[in-house]
Amino acid sequence: MTSAIAAYDAAGGTWTAIHHPRTFVDEETGELVSDAEVAQMPFTAFKGKRKALRAEGRLIVRRVRRKNPPSAKIVTGESEQQEPFNLWRHRAVFVTGDFEMLQADAHHRQHANHEQVNAEAKAGALAHLPSGSFQANATWATPWAIT
Repeated sequence: MTSAIAAYDAAGGTWTAIHHPRTFVDEETGELVSDAEVAQMPFTAFKGKRKALRAEGRLIVRRVRRKNPPSAKIVTGESEQQEPFNLWRHRAVFVTGDFEMLQADAHHRQHANHEQVNAEAKAGALAHLPSGSFQANATWATPWAIT
């Protein structure tokens, strides 16, 4: 996947700028993010497998510019430039359906939000379930359901 994104950048692929209606917190840096760029590229999943197991589709990639990129640089010809993966953070999703690029990105982000809610619930009140007592289960499940 990383090589497909790097090849897309090297070929001068176009990125569509998007603005999130509500900012969100970047998990890695803790900074608020409101703008990103999205692109799609053809992708074959499981290329190392036999043809019957390969899957043709598209890779929908969302990238957000790093505010403090690492200082690693590469030299290309006579000019010096930063590596694309040091300048941007990438999130990719493999799509085989008929979603348009921006629909697929929004759907994936929404799914990720739901997964985060489930993970927090399992690590919080629901971590105490199941117990041997119905009342204990109700005691932990009720406040979780309310929140």
